Formats: sequence, structure tokens, C-alpha cells
Amino acid sequence: MSDTSDIFNKLSDIAAKARDKGASDVKLSTSRQESLSANVRLGDLEGLGHSLSVTTSIKVYMGKKTGTATADSLRPSHLEMALEEALFNAQSSTEDPYEGLVDSLLLPESYPSPDVFDPSVPSPDQLIADAQAAEETALAVDRIETSGGASAFWGKSSFVILASNGFSGHSEKSTSGFYVSVVAGNGQNKKTSHAGTQAIYRQDIDDPQIVGKEAARRTIEQLNEQEVKSGHFPVVFDQRVAGSLMSNFIAAISGNAISKQQSFIRDMLGKQVLNSSVTLIDDPLLDRSCGSRAFDMDGFAARPLTIVENGSLKSWILGSYNARELSAKTGQHFDSTGHNGVKPNLYMLPGALDPAALIADIKDGFYVTGLMGGGGDIITGDYSRGAYGLWIKDGKPSFAVSKVTLAGHLSDIFRNIVPANNVNRARAGESIPTLRVDQGLKLGAG
Repeated sequence: MSDTSDIFNKLSDIAAKARDKGASDVKLSTSRQESLSANVRLGDLEGLGHSLSVTTSIKVYMGKKTGTATADSLRPSHLEMALEEALFNAQSSTEDPYEGLVDSLLLPESYPSPDVFDPSVPSPDQLIADAQAAEETALAVDRIETSGGASAFWGKSSFVILASNGFSGHSEKSTSGFYVSVVAGNGQNKKTSHAGTQAIYRQDIDDPQIVGKEAARRTIEQLNEQEVKSGHFPVVFDQRVAGSLMSNFIAAISGNAISKQQSFIRDMLGKQVLNSSVTLIDDPLLDRSCGSRAFDMDGFAARPLTIVENGSLKSWILGSYNARELSAKTGQHFDSTGHNGVKPNLYMLPGALDPAALIADIKDGFYVTGLMGGGGDIITGDYSRGAYGLWIKDGKPSFAVSKVTLAGHLSDIFRNIVPANNVNRARAGESIPTLRVDQGLKLGAG
């Protein structure tokens, strides 16, 4: 932020006023979001965008009662109005035995600083050029009919947090990238797809020509689809969709689901939940990774955490609130894993085979490149999603398939996952590789 010390001073003033007005504790945070974007279609500029927003959140504690409110600026009058609202909400609330700031003795003396901020800011002309180059490359590919548009973007987020237990922190993160969408075929055979790139540093994003060719390839591969029969077949999730399975898994082991007994694997800590070939790690300290962080909202320093090792579940994903709740309900002691208000930066150890070798022995199977609809029910474990992709015939992708449904139970799916080796830890969305599931999924056609 332009003047972090000034923001800390304003938050300190509000914290002091909160205590003067009867709050036992207080936690305040200010988030500043700025973004630039350029949209083009068929080479013409359709729009430039710039947005800037500042939001301050105030949470006050009156013993075990809490109240929250937000202000959309840092003006003292706006902050004071939000404070009054938060105090009123706390007075009107009921006591929650699991609320409270963490003990100041548990706070670290310092925090890590993963490299997640690129100070350079692209010009509008640079954004326009990226979008136009990606679109031009895609349109030059044979069988691509027209463009659905291309967009380039840059963003910066800044965050300041202050709590009355002594926790204070400041972080900045940037992101740059672009994407392009194109159309192939016509009539009943008309298909649309896209490709994109995103990274912390502009120098890490893919070349526009690479992205444009990939968008064209993804679109063309959907043409001339054929029907397939329903049944049980090996299913392979392309890297671009494989992360959705792990999102279901993380939701099922999250503190809220576990502490409230709303997960189908709530009794599986220490037991095998994924295939023995899978080790899953939260690595929040990785430089130039979009999911890295320095701390969570409780003030715990970020640290690597092995969530699953050789298929065995080693840890839930907990903030301090859920750790207290789970400890009280189970009679066992649980500590926060440093995940209050933050998501794990997932990394799956790579398997032994590349994606081509992973499918080489499949006589008939389904290679998923896109998913639609809901997903898994983490309470029951039931899984059902619409999907499209390519049919695997004799070990190779053969023809396009769409309008199919994948159904099964997440426990069966998880235990049958086998990872490929295509993992790039330093890029957004590429830390989960292509995944093969031989059993546990039924394909419904039509």
C-alpha cells in the first residue's frame, strides 16, 4: 500500500476506541485491490478497465460475543461508523464458546516472506498487445472460424491486519496473465474453447503465441464428436480439471466440515483416504506461486504441511476456531494448522509416468478436458458431474465426446487416483498433475 504505516496508525486508533467502548478484543484488516484489463475481439479494442477498492473489516469481541462490520474507505468517520455497527452487532449476538483471538504467546516473532509480488506494472498498450497476439495466433490456425474475444489483465492486492493480541501483518501479491477464446466449426458442430496463462511475475507468463495455439488446439479437438456407451471405464482427468477433485478432498477435510461432523471422511484421520501413490502437501512458502502466503488470519506463520502421505491422511485443515470446537467435541486436543481464512497451496508429488504413458495401456477410456455442474457432496461422498473430452482408444486420444455424466463415490475415486508427473510448482493451477482413476466412476452417455 502507498502508506502502510498510516494504515496501521488508523487501525490502531480504531482498536483503541473499540477497547474504550467496551470491547475485550478487536481484530481489524484493510484490503486494497487494484486491477487493469484490456479486452479485444477480432483485433479491435473493446474496452480498457481499471478498478480500485479499499475495504476495512472490523471484528470486535465482548467476551464470547462477537460482531463484525465493514467500511469501504479509510476515512476516520467511516471507520468509526463501522466500529459502532460492529459493537452493536456484538451486543446483540449470542455467546459462542469457541470464539476468541489466539494467545499472544503462540504468535511468532517474525513471518516468512515468499516472493509473490512483482513491482512492475504493465501499460495498457502492453496488455492490448498480449491479448491481440494471442488472438491473432489462434485465428491463424486452420479450422478456427472466429474469436470469442481475448483479455489481458494485471492485478495487485495489499493486505494489512492488526489485532489486540499483538498480531500485525502486511502482505502484497500481484498477478498477470491473459486468455483467448475461439470458435471452430458451425451449426451442430460448432465448438468453443479457450486457453490462458497466469503468474505472479509478468516474465513468467506464457508467450501469447503458445496460448493462442493451445486455445485453437483445444477447440478443434472437440469437433466431430461421437457417441459412446455407458459403463465403467478408466477415466483420466487432464491437468486443467484435475484440481477439481482435490478441491472436493480439501473441502471434505476442512475444519468446518470436520468439527460439525459434515464430512464423509470425518473418521479417517490417520487412515488411507487416497491411493498409496499420492502425497499431498500444502506449501505456502513457494516463491512466485499464486497460492503462497506469509500468515493466516489468526496470526500463525505459514509453514509447509503434509496433508496426505502415501495415501494416509495426516492432518485436517484447521483454523483456531475449528480446532477449539473439534477439541471440545471429541475430547482430543487439536491445534490450528494455520488455515483460518486461507486456502492450502496444494502440491501433489509427481507420479512416475508422463500423461501419454499414463494412458498408454488403456484400451477404452475417457480423457476429461472439461467439467460442468456441481461436483461432490462432501457430506455423503456422492459425486456426479457433466463432462466432455476425448475418448481413449488403444492408448491414445481418438475422438471427441460430450454430454456425458461421471458418477460415483468420492471415497472410491480418491482411493484409485494415480498421478502423472506433469507438475510445475512455480505456476498457478499446475501443482496438481493429470490424474488417472481406473475404478470408482461410471460414465453415463446421452
